[in-house]
Amino acid sequence: MYLLRFLFVIAASLPLFATAQEVSTDVLVIGAGTGGTAAGIQCARMGVRTIITEPTRMMGGMLTAAGVSCTDGNHLLKSGIWEEFRQALYQHYHTTNLATGWVSETCFEPHVGDSIFKSWAAKEKHLQVLFGYHFIHVIKNANRVTGAVFMDSTGKRITIHASITIDATELGDVLAKAGAAYRLGMDDPKETREAQAPGKNDIIQDLTWTAILKDYGKGADKTIPMPAGYQAERYFCSCTDAPCNGKAYPVTAQKMLDYAKLPNNKFMLNWPAHGNDSYLNVAEANDSVRAVRYEAAKNQTLGFIYFIQTTLGCKNIGLADDELDAGMALIPYNREGRRLKGITGLTINEVANPYAYALYRTGIAVGDYPVDHHHGQYPGKVPAIAFPKIPSFSIPLGSLVPA
Repeated sequence: MYLLRFLFVIAASLPLFATAQEVSTDVLVIGAGTGGTAAGIQCARMGVRTIITEPTRMMGGMLTAAGVSCTDGNHLLKSGIWEEFRQALYQHYHTTNLATGWVSETCFEPHVGDSIFKSWAAKEKHLQVLFGYHFIHVIKNANRVTGAVFMDSTGKRITIHASITIDATELGDVLAKAGAAYRLGMDDPKETREAQAPGKNDIIQDLTWTAILKDYGKGADKTIPMPAGYQAERYFCSCTDAPCNGKAYPVTAQKMLDYAKLPNNKFMLNWPAHGNDSYLNVAEANDSVRAVRYEAAKNQTLGFIYFIQTTLGCKNIGLADDELDAGMALIPYNREGRRLKGITGLTINEVANPYAYALYRTGIAVGDYPVDHHHGQYPGKVPAIAFPKIPSFSIPLGSLVPA
């Protein structure tokens, strides 16, 4: 289910189930992130009754609610829902050049992506989306998942029975509660047969609480209050214009902002070099614990914004008041979560040398972004990992079906 995040998206909101407490459907998709919305829209287009549940008010997960709206890779893979999404962006912005930032060929405003997904879903008579519903637990019949229970912010519960249930949560919460086997942390090469695997441990990648900034123009002062516990030293060496007690990242402050520049003078703040990455391993924690610990990630980002505005002198660059939660993402950008143990495995061996295996023949999605890791904020020593070059790859269906 982890790999489903790289698919691209859709869904919409209908004022349904105002009084209903128990409903049935063919397919239940839990989570309207990239994988969940892609699965939901495709099911609906095939005439299958589908319900998507989503705890936030947005469709698109990482691309919208998490604010990561400059996408990595896939620029030359002109197919599927991903290409359909890009064509909608081109139409909205009246240009095929969306390389406003230097990290990506496809940069857009989160609210624009959300509006596209919702408009698509509204066209699908077989698709219903429930916003504001948090996953509570699965329903099982012996070893088969037959649905799930959800609750909204008022305490109202709804039970949804389904023939097929898809875990599209950000961290794999459904598969864990269902009792499906999964991996978390770095892999054991004895299990995965990957020469690059450093050995089993619980280290995961850094996450980022992204923000969307906006240039309010010369003379504007959008400086935020100093965040609690602010330490300017955390952000030293983030660019050549910043104070540095070592080796600065070799770009100016403006180029750092332009890294993920968006249309309409906005900027996605997702900067790993002494910026707003954070190390938090909360995959196995419950929602209340996660919420408390996520405050540290938010504070890291607010501190970086304050540093940009004060130390770097960019007081005209402030949180975008027309994006997300007054500029702050609704959810964290989780680079890593639970990885399902599927009926087939997908490792670096199959990705790097696909024709030595047969898995590519059952591919249901494609990608071309190289392997990388973010570990700059981990407080201990991270094992060295080699990242081989890879061709474009496909994701086999069996890797998404629990063993």
